[in-house]
Amino acid sequence: MITEALGPATSHSQPLTDAASSSEALQRLDRLVARHGPDVLLTAAPSTDAAEGLAAVVRVLCADARRANPGRVEPMILALHTVWTRLPSVRRLRPSESTSRLLAHIVALAVTGFYRDSLGDSSDMDGGCV
Repeated sequence: MITEALGPATSHSQPLTDAASSSEALQRLDRLVARHGPDVLLTAAPSTDAAEGLAAVVRVLCADARRANPGRVEPMILALHTVWTRLPSVRRLRPSESTSRLLAHIVALAVTGFYRDSLGDSSDMDGGCV
């Protein structure tokens, strides 16, 4: 099981701290990758279970990141890159372009959502933090 989560970061190499909701979100992300695979998650229409599940995970990760580091998205990005290769579903996949693109897609959704919510715009319902 995944026990790492997105917590406060003071340096590039600081270990991730435990946070129940982030840990749960990472477990959900792991299950999504295992169930659908990177290619489906990258191409899923916004109304599909895969896309909706990914959007929900990103919202929780963003909310946790904002609580841990208000106004700073960088610790979340670093944590996502660190945790990604530790997810059991990702470890089972052979390194591929689609796996890397999925991580980049998740990071892009999270960054967009992190800042969109910080600006008070909650109109995005397809991946950002609302």
